[in-house]
Amino acid sequence: MEKPEKKIYKVLLLHDPQHPRGWPIVAGISRGKYFISPDDLPERVCNFLALLKENSEVWRTKATINRIASRIREKNGDFSHEIQVAKGRRVVDGRRLTLEIHYLEPEPDIDSLPEIDMGARCDGAKWGLADWYPEVSDRIEDALKNNTCRTWTTGWYGSKKEIASARISRINKKIVIEASVSDDFDTNGYGRVDIPHTTDLGKLKTAIDQAHDVAENDRERNLPVELWAIKENGEVWVETFLRHRPVHCWDCERETPPGDCYHEWGFQGDTDLPEEIKTAIENKIMNDESPVWVGSYLVEKT
Repeated sequence: MEKPEKKIYKVLLLHDPQHPRGWPIVAGISRGKYFISPDDLPERVCNFLALLKENSEVWRTKATINRIASRIREKNGDFSHEIQVAKGRRVVDGRRLTLEIHYLEPEPDIDSLPEIDMGARCDGAKWGLADWYPEVSDRIEDALKNNTCRTWTTGWYGSKKEIASARISRINKKIVIEASVSDDFDTNGYGRVDIPHTTDLGKLKTAIDQAHDVAENDRERNLPVELWAIKENGEVWVETFLRHRPVHCWDCERETPPGDCYHEWGFQGDTDLPEEIKTAIENKIMNDESPVWVGSYLVEKT
């Protein structure tokens, strides 16, 4: 994930001799080569400067502006990751101070972004999450080309062939791709990939596939079930065995596997195997032997 967009402001503060505590006056603000109005400052920076004024000992002691700023951040944790005072310089006998404030623009809540019109389809893609239907592809391409100066999101769209969905959003000059997946055991996985803004659908599809892979890896880590295949002569899948994953022993008290597709642990009863074969297979599984042969049956963890 990329870092939030950084904005650098230079703020000129003057000592106010009319105030008994010498509170500073904001005399000028610039960003880059241009002066800006205080009304154009992010609200968080305005709040920070207001707190700085309240800590007016900066004008009366030898403490540096950075020490004061650090105390403000410690007392007001909301600023800890967003605002850093990179430079503080005194001139004119301690009555003028120039601050260079580095502000990290917080990322907006994606759920609150305006959604583009994705058409009337229930699903956005056929196979995977980047194999869009033509209508959906056209609308995504239009948003990338014609909405380069605003934030937007596609909202979550699904895949016809997989238990998966994706969301494409434009935030802070970048494209955020999120993927969400699940499986027969209701195990969820989430992935996110950020790329610079692009109008190249090929690059966007590559990033979607990457986010999909991240989500699948997350799902596999979260999966509380091990599924074992029993194949006759190593080819025909004739029986299935389910057991708890040892790393998910917190879920071991469940009487039945999660999800709606399987209703009991152990053998699923797809084939009437001899009891001695079943006992031997279960012993191999409990010893984590995979792949392994038991008579004419290949036993392997999927």
